[in-house]
Amino acid sequence: MRPSLRVSRLGSPATSLASVIPCCRTSHLCRLPRRLQSRVELAAPPARPPARRHFTSSRQRCADNTESEAPSQRPPKSRRGLWVVSTLLLVAGAYWTASDSSSHDQVHDDGSSNHRTGSSLNQETFVPFQVVARETVSPTAFVLTLRLPRVATPESRAATRQLINKAWQHGLWSIEVKQPQLQIARDYTPLPDVGDANVKSSDNDDVEIRIFVRTVPGGEVSRYLSQRVVGSTIDVRGPRLSFDVSSRLASREGSDAAPMGPAGQKQVVILAGGTGIATALQAAASVLSTSPSTSTIPVAILWANRLAQDTVGLEGGDASLANPVVRDLRALQAQYGADRVRVLSYVDAQRTFIQDSDVHKFVSGPGDHRGWGVSVWPFGSSTTPVAAPSPPPSASAMASAQPCVYHSKKTLERLESDPEYGSARACCLCKNASGRTPASPPGSSLILVSGPDGFVSAWAGPKTWAAGLERQGPVGGILRKMAAKDPKLAEWQVLKL
Repeated sequence: MRPSLRVSRLGSPATSLASVIPCCRTSHLCRLPRRLQSRVELAAPPARPPARRHFTSSRQRCADNTESEAPSQRPPKSRRGLWVVSTLLLVAGAYWTASDSSSHDQVHDDGSSNHRTGSSLNQETFVPFQVVARETVSPTAFVLTLRLPRVATPESRAATRQLINKAWQHGLWSIEVKQPQLQIARDYTPLPDVGDANVKSSDNDDVEIRIFVRTVPGGEVSRYLSQRVVGSTIDVRGPRLSFDVSSRLASREGSDAAPMGPAGQKQVVILAGGTGIATALQAAASVLSTSPSTSTIPVAILWANRLAQDTVGLEGGDASLANPVVRDLRALQAQYGADRVRVLSYVDAQRTFIQDSDVHKFVSGPGDHRGWGVSVWPFGSSTTPVAAPSPPPSASAMASAQPCVYHSKKTLERLESDPEYGSARACCLCKNASGRTPASPPGSSLILVSGPDGFVSAWAGPKTWAAGLERQGPVGGILRKMAAKDPKLAEWQVLKL
């Protein structure tokens, strides 16, 4: 019997060539040419769409199975997806933490803020202080008075008061003020209250902090503070202790220092630029308030400003015209005497600048016609020159045997601040020529340079950075050149503030 090729209609399941090939393969008479077999395969439609190789997953093929089959398990997510999800979770967690820690920094249109209250001033975290007063100094400068909010607990008030009182006893100190939107902070030196006490108290014995602020281009913190109104809150941290000027002078009440008279007393000269007058006032108040009543240590303040508006009222006249800073200067003179507190004013707009000859007038020492015996504008008065005796051993010479934190110039170059007053480290280590501790600390006359970085660098050289801290560094600038010519000035200590 002759084998035959069975052909079904197109679309029928039986059109597969595989169903008829077995019978044809039994005889060589039924074998078709390869071209004919290819045409038959092309003519016969498949029972289901062909699989697209390399692009169709096994999950898609499983979908063609009967519904009775169990669905396949979902394949694991790619590593890239897990990385994206993990990153988003970390970012969300960091944002939540930052939002939670600074939720009290949200500033409303009325100038108020959402703050967590009840904390006392400390050096680790920022706490809210309320703006209770704002006074204009010039078109670009003002004084803010800060106080703990009314909702603060009595314990917080007492702890804050104690901490600030200790800072005033130490000498120079500052606070950090935070700009909450950008999370940046800047140091401000509180102004002293020139009165019977160093801290200002209200009826509730609340400690107040006054800061002198100048709005400068690009200064985000100063711009933020310029927008604060009375009743709003500001985040504050501190205090940050700086230098103990009274211990460096050896002029504290109750110390073993010999009585200071015109013959051998120390002196303080302060070069202040702009808002650096806040540090000058703080240093002067510290020296004058902690020294014995018999002391006559003189303080000279040379204050440079760009505009004359900053010094309104400094020339005398109606006291009501004086701005808050000038009032403090005049009150300091009224309390301690114009002979002890000298003030010189310089204004860039009037082409008056601090000259090295002005500094020489005060570092030349008692008995020199260029020193305290001259009349100094605007609060000058004459004193009788006193002949200076043979100079005692200098503090730097006595500190050479063993580095003293207060009187060694090499040690000072590496310092950021002095030890806290009253601590175990707050002691003079000076030795005399025989290697013994002197009966009275030698002390050193001081030149303080305070103001913008350019002002400080021009007069005393730049500060240096080491181990993440800003340190004093060696003395440079104009004062270094002056010390090379004047041996008296070479014995003075220079503090960059």
